[in-house]
Amino acid sequence: WFCYWWLDRYEPEPRRYKIAAFVWGGVVAVGIALALQIFIQDTWNLSDETMASVVAPLTEEPAKCLFLLLTFIRWRRVIDGFLDGLVYAGIVGIGFAFIENIGYYLASYLGSPDIKIAGAEGATTTFIVRGIFSPFAHPLFTSAFGIALGVAVMVRSKILKTLIVVLGLAASAGLHALWNSSLSYGGAEGFVLAYLALGGLLFLLGVFAIVVRVRQVRVLESSLAYVSERGWIHPAEIPYLSRFGYRRAARRYAKKHHGKVAFRAVRRYQALATQMSFLHAAMMSGRTMPHGVERTYALLPDCGAVLHERDLADLIDAVYPTVELTSLDGFARFRDGQFLLPLLVHEPKSVLLDLLEIDSVTGLWLKDYEAYSLAHPDERPRFEIPLNYRDAVRAKLRQHPHGNQPYLIDEQAYSPETGLHMERLLAETGYEIF
Repeated sequence: WFCYWWLDRYEPEPRRYKIAAFVWGGVVAVGIALALQIFIQDTWNLSDETMASVVAPLTEEPAKCLFLLLTFIRWRRVIDGFLDGLVYAGIVGIGFAFIENIGYYLASYLGSPDIKIAGAEGATTTFIVRGIFSPFAHPLFTSAFGIALGVAVMVRSKILKTLIVVLGLAASAGLHALWNSSLSYGGAEGFVLAYLALGGLLFLLGVFAIVVRVRQVRVLESSLAYVSERGWIHPAEIPYLSRFGYRRAARRYAKKHHGKVAFRAVRRYQALATQMSFLHAAMMSGRTMPHGVERTYALLPDCGAVLHERDLADLIDAVYPTVELTSLDGFARFRDGQFLLPLLVHEPKSVLLDLLEIDSVTGLWLKDYEAYSLAHPDERPRFEIPLNYRDAVRAKLRQHPHGNQPYLIDEQAYSPETGLHMERLLAETGYEIF
């Protein structure tokens, strides 16, 4: 699970889809495969070797891959590349293996005709074989189909798309059949050879995933540099949007110096800027047509809207130019294999710095202390005054113990136009700094 989380960090897939993938693998796919295997066994009374080597791959892999196929058909932009296909395929495989392994552990402990050793010794042996030596088997099998689906995304021909998807499914079932039949038909030597072969494929898959992820970083930085030239973001922000170390440092700084709301705002801005950059790269490469940008934005969190806290939306709107998305194809030009848009006249400004200046905490007049304490929770917001977190902490203001815990301020130390009068707070000896 950690491996797929690491692959998915730059452009995280929606959590609901990842949960659905795990549930599909552990419940739906297991149920479909089990029902088909019981029906086939009752109808033709096949041998255990045939069931494991032929029937199991031909029922389990289509059942798992069906989730990716349905997701691709219904929500095409959810799976738009190799990494998306790998992540969803791996999660479906993990869900399937999780439930299947539980069944094998129980069967080993209780004893079954297929397993010679029962009790704790049998369960331990099965755990070592399935949980330690082959935990990536099912994710590896399904990953073949996930990669094929990622290739199909890049292809325009429907016939070629279908052929690639069918070949991906055949590869998944073939790898599964090779693994299941190695011990039955090849003995110990066949099992070792199959284990080494699948281990080599797993290593190559890991190398492939790392290469694709490195390329994803380069695409992100290139796209961020391009949009910064248009004035949509400040060039100095690029490291804080593309490098995880810098991203964490920006969020830690925001939380330490400007509070939790600023921390969430910076995190949100980083996520949206990353999504915007990947969307821009997809449109420039032709994978997303300009007239499809508005539809693609609808798939982003909050339908592409920014965090609705205080005046953060106004801050973002002040930095990003207003573009009529539906009219992009009216002035876009296709040249040298990519869509080119005219540069927008805009003065670059740092959103990250603006996010840290929002009024993210509340204040309360000292004279309203008792009224606020006695007021109903729904009535308390009318007493609250927006304050900048940094100024409130610097002035060491005391907080009210109830409600939103607003900072207590004196009328002489605050005005709606200019906020807290820091000089008066720090210089006047007659005012007590709590």
